[in-house]
Amino acid sequence: MSIIGENIRKYRKAKGLTQAQLADLIGVHVYAIKSWEGGRYEPNVKNTRALVEALGVSANTICGLEPRPEMDYILEHPAGRSAFIDEVMTMPEERFKKILRYSEFLKREASAEGTTDASGK
Repeated sequence: MSIIGENIRKYRKAKGLTQAQLADLIGVHVYAIKSWEGGRYEPNVKNTRALVEALGVSANTICGLEPRPEMDYILEHPAGRSAFIDEVMTMPEERFKKILRYSEFLKREASAEGTTDASGK
């Protein structure tokens, strides 16, 4: 699978869309979505623009040119949070433990600064 296909799949799922629903939204056949996500083909400029609008991410994000821009989506939308939590919960145990340790670090840091939570608020 290509990075573009991986990103289309990731952001489609984060929006809670099926392949058929995304295809309907952007005006292509479902097999186009399957081909893009499978890495067989990549969307042309017209379809990339449609994907940008439907998925709410930039073309750079779809193409894998930004490190983690979905963070805004994760923070602002319940579907993004749910997809992120699913991703975390399916990580290998060692990576999951690192996230837990970092979370504890942020809590201690926030407590030392007198803030109420790890976001600094």
